[in-house]
Amino acid sequence: MSGKARLGAGRAQAPAVRREDLDDNMTSYDPDADGRSAEERVRNVRLDRIEPSPFQIRRVFPEREIEELADSIRANGLVHHPKGRIHPSRPGWIELMPGEMRVRALQRLVERGEAEGVLRRDAQGYWLAPIVVVAVDDERAEAIVFAENEARTDLSPWEWALAWQQRRDRRAERDQPATVRDVAAAHSKPHTTVGEYLRVADALTPEILVAAGVMANGAVDHSRMARLPFSALKGIAVAAIHDPAGAAERLLQELRRVGDRAAAERLRSASVGANPLAGGGKQSFQINIRQPLPDLTPQQATHY
Repeated sequence: MSGKARLGAGRAQAPAVRREDLDDNMTSYDPDADGRSAEERVRNVRLDRIEPSPFQIRRVFPEREIEELADSIRANGLVHHPKGRIHPSRPGWIELMPGEMRVRALQRLVERGEAEGVLRRDAQGYWLAPIVVVAVDDERAEAIVFAENEARTDLSPWEWALAWQQRRDRRAERDQPATVRDVAAAHSKPHTTVGEYLRVADALTPEILVAAGVMANGAVDHSRMARLPFSALKGIAVAAIHDPAGAAERLLQELRRVGDRAAAERLRSASVGANPLAGGGKQSFQINIRQPLPDLTPQQATHY
């Protein structure tokens, strides 16, 4: 799902429910004028007016995990409320911070017709999700999202590589110190560890990802990349320094090792017959990695 996609949609078919009066302050809250803290204020927000965080670290949302979480919420209720902030540019909307998986699970309950007793509805029949609304700016919102995910163990090495790259690049955009040591120190992490993740993210360029068939039309198939262990990603990054085409082949080989059928098929189709210089027995892998990415046609991006 893109950062601008709606997480919830759907108008309930049976609006004859008790009225839930929303706090109108939610869209106009001013901590100075109101005199109260905005922290930990739970608000019922229309499910179709919740937008994912642009600072989201998680790139993969497995269907099985969403279904299991939906089952758990159905059985036990929503134990921990998602957290968000008033949307900076869309009045009446909430931009999530932590909690996208929970919101997806709530939407799944709506889709399954099992949201009654778990979620409320407003007088018009729209489903409402309880969100902890916090008044924060972009920098603080990003820090909250990052901090909430630092202790997670279910994020893949690929997701963490992109997360550290995003964190470094946003610090640079704000004219904050953005060397490896600076980024690592800001999160009390060893700079060597952060540096390894950044090398992976920086080395696996769009050209390499397109050549390997894991990126098309500007979108990376993160679910495939997330299957790779960190050792494999580091090996690909090392190969990319001197031989980008070789790095694309290495990426495909590593994907094939973890059972990626598309990679196996691409390696078979990329073999161009016997190499006469190798006595007719060796297969060669050829990718024109030097063609600029913007020059690729959609067909090339898919079958390059």
